[in-house]
Amino acid sequence: MAKIYISSTYEDLKDYREAAYKAVRQLGHQAICMEDYVACDERPVDKCLSDVRNCDAYIGILAWRYGYIPEDYDKSITHLEYEAARAKGIPCHIFLLDQKVPWPPDFMPGDEEKKRRNEFKAQLNKNHTRMEFNSPDSLAHKVAVSFGKKSDDPKRDPSLGPLVHKLCNRHPQFKKFWKFFTGNMKSECRNPQFVFIHGDTRECPDSFADRLVKTCLKNYAVNEWGIDNGVIYSIEIRWPAYGLDFKQQQDELAFNLLNKFDPTSPDELKKAIQLCRLNALARYPLVIINHAIYSSKWDDCAVPLLNWYIEEFWNKASWNDQHPVFLVFFKIHYSEDDKPGLLDKLFS
Repeated sequence: MAKIYISSTYEDLKDYREAAYKAVRQLGHQAICMEDYVACDERPVDKCLSDVRNCDAYIGILAWRYGYIPEDYDKSITHLEYEAARAKGIPCHIFLLDQKVPWPPDFMPGDEEKKRRNEFKAQLNKNHTRMEFNSPDSLAHKVAVSFGKKSDDPKRDPSLGPLVHKLCNRHPQFKKFWKFFTGNMKSECRNPQFVFIHGDTRECPDSFADRLVKTCLKNYAVNEWGIDNGVIYSIEIRWPAYGLDFKQQQDELAFNLLNKFDPTSPDELKKAIQLCRLNALARYPLVIINHAIYSSKWDDCAVPLLNWYIEEFWNKASWNDQHPVFLVFFKIHYSEDDKPGLLDKLFS
């Protein structure tokens, strides 16, 4: 397993960072990124640069913004992270946004930032063969392709392993899921449904969840609600950061949900039932929420947080068949070393 650092500005590239993060994990490697300690552009410089130097490879993602320049520095943190990787001789994989992609005006730079960004881009173009992306899925694919290749210089190519890892037989899990899901859908009160998909990271729990959404659940929605109305809303919601206390994790989880569905809302999300009143979900009969949880970040709050989230936050007694159907996937990733004990804690 290699340690791969993901570097970019944050606010404008959240979804793209998430896609790169998942691609690295699905390749069986450890992704190191700012979300591990703070989810904002103004991250701790010393910590970031130390993490870069201790990684086996570097991913640089550049869109339009140059990024936050910390006090006492003349370059952005993203630029400093790149230079730290270069100075250490770490292989750099560079991904640039296709300039034809429409971009939110709020994330377009002013003249001074644009100048700095263009200078940084010119440096990247000079030093590297870079790949362009035009969507989060496109970036994930390019990351997978990039780390599936071998360079001509073995000294510059970390031991990243094969692109395709062990394929596992998910058919028994598929049958159990389908029986569980369709059985619940026949009930009059369509309570939220919770599904745990667990396995070694190389067994790709994320891919299995994606396959369920794009195959059987998509077909079910069309058959149940028709081609025009049977549209699924599927979204990834980040699990709370490691190292917070229980109350902070509760607050962050609720915030992450509301921020994804309605980032402009002035309200505080106290119960999941409030999601039914959001305009963003009004046209969707089936809403799928994905949470990826990694055993490497498992702490004493993990089980209490899951219990609170399922039993209290979602409050099953409040739901009826006038609301969207909510399906929550918990994708539990663990290594072989973590496997014994982890599932006992989770399902006891």
